[in-house]
Amino acid sequence: MTKVRCGQVIRVTTVSSPAPLGRTAIVEFVSGSDALTYAEYMRFHATDVFGPGVRVFLANTKSYPMATETQCDIENGFTRLLVLFDALRRSPQAFLDDFQSFYRDPREVLEDVWMGEHGLMFVLFKDIKFASRFYKGSIWRHEYFERQDWVSNPHGFAKDPCDNPIDPFDGFQPARGSNTSVFSEWILSKEYIAGLKEAGILPENVDSNVRNLDIETLGDPNEFLVWTNQNPEVVAAREIPEE
Repeated sequence: MTKVRCGQVIRVTTVSSPAPLGRTAIVEFVSGSDALTYAEYMRFHATDVFGPGVRVFLANTKSYPMATETQCDIENGFTRLLVLFDALRRSPQAFLDDFQSFYRDPREVLEDVWMGEHGLMFVLFKDIKFASRFYKGSIWRHEYFERQDWVSNPHGFAKDPCDNPIDPFDGFQPARGSNTSVFSEWILSKEYIAGLKEAGILPENVDSNVRNLDIETLGDPNEFLVWTNQNPEVVAAREIPEE
């Protein structure tokens, strides 16, 4: 996804297709015109960007017409990139451990996680639906039922990393830039522990008790922010449903 540009993305799916296609990535844009712009550019530059043997073309997808909930989420400022402010109150590893109790295998729903400046944690999902489900099922729900715990540090959705114009001189850097991928480190640590267990060096019950999801309160659920050019801006307000 580091080499996808031109517009906001709904979801990205990777599949293993029969020969001659091989491994395939299906990228669904919010706007069909953005998908066309990207495909037209890659029609002439795919080899330069991806290397030989890679082909980029338009294909029919199930994202049109868009699901009503996804359409509403996008209109309200939801993207694939969730930003947690003041995330240094808990370690990224602890966050991912708790996240695993929400999604059994985070690798299926997350593209990357990294820490930015000023204690910001960026959580990049593969699908807006996954970001929405996590946000509404954990953060929003936690704040709605525990209003007394509200604090001044909000949360928000940042601009989709793919929603930028093509600049062949930027080197198609990862969304995290020069920041370390906390998600990759977490996966490696899990694989290392699994290897030790398989070799009989560690007992099976070590690191097997996943904590219940306990997302700390991050802000007033009546508003959320979008992080643009390192400055937060309120982009929407929601009404809390009455019981």
